[in-house]
Amino acid sequence: MRHAASLLLVCLLGSTHAPAWAQTLPEAVASALERFPDFRSVLANRRAAGELVEQARGGLLPSLDLQTLTLGPLEQGARYSLVPEAGLVASREQDQRGSLSGAQWRALQQGPDPRPPFQAPLRQAAPVMAELKPQLRTLLHYHCGVTTLRTRQLMIDLQAL
Repeated sequence: MRHAASLLLVCLLGSTHAPAWAQTLPEAVASALERFPDFRSVLANRRAAGELVEQARGGLLPSLDLQTLTLGPLEQGARYSLVPEAGLVASREQDQRGSLSGAQWRALQQGPDPRPPFQAPLRQAAPVMAELKPQLRTLLHYHCGVTTLRTRQLMIDLQAL
């Protein structure tokens, strides 16, 4: 990522025959896209990711007030976990750390606000963040197809730019 950002900057600045100050930013981007077509695929991937976010906002997220497999209601005091490919399921005894009660899941379901900056869901999730963290990490690993995410290293690399 660090190299891609540096390469984009070099391409933007070096893609013109005129001095850099003679072009506007949109002109420089258009010129870089003409000279370096690989950036088109990067932009296409970014647009696709944006569309996935819009789909998620459109109601394609799992319901957090029902058990996914049975569509039965959540019991107030019972513990449930969010599992890839299975959705919200009753937790086993050994999985109690990464689970929430039915009441907590229902509160999270009530909170979502589809508009950024997502303040309502963040407020609802704050008290149960420790329990949500391992579940969300598992979901990210599953959907990204990796066993570990390199986000910390990415942030260090970005800060070093």
